[in-house]
Amino acid sequence: MLTGLKVCLIEDDQNVSLATQALLERWGCKVQAQLSGLNLTSDCDVIIADYDLGSSATGIECIEQLRQQRGGTIPALILSGHDAEMIQAQLKERQIALLSKPVRPVELRATLRALSQP
Repeated sequence: MLTGLKVCLIEDDQNVSLATQALLERWGCKVQAQLSGLNLTSDCDVIIADYDLGSSATGIECIEQLRQQRGGTIPALILSGHDAEMIQAQLKERQIALLSKPVRPVELRATLRALSQP
């Protein structure tokens, strides 16, 4: 169940961010949405980040920054419309899941369930 799950959503496309936030909230998640990876602070259970955040940073860098702040591995997911193999290579030893855009709600929900299991 996803009710009460605290999600940090990092997505630079406002429309995508709003749509994803609305979907997550319908599932009972508490969402803290960010449009850029700059100056992130979050007390979240799971991080969902777009891979390409324009010129500020990549989603992977944002995840690493939050993990460093919290002093541990927060479950994380990258969403991307880019070449999945290229990104998968960067994620290899970081324990970050990857879903390709457009993300189907059923895939997102299943991945979040798996990531939020202790």
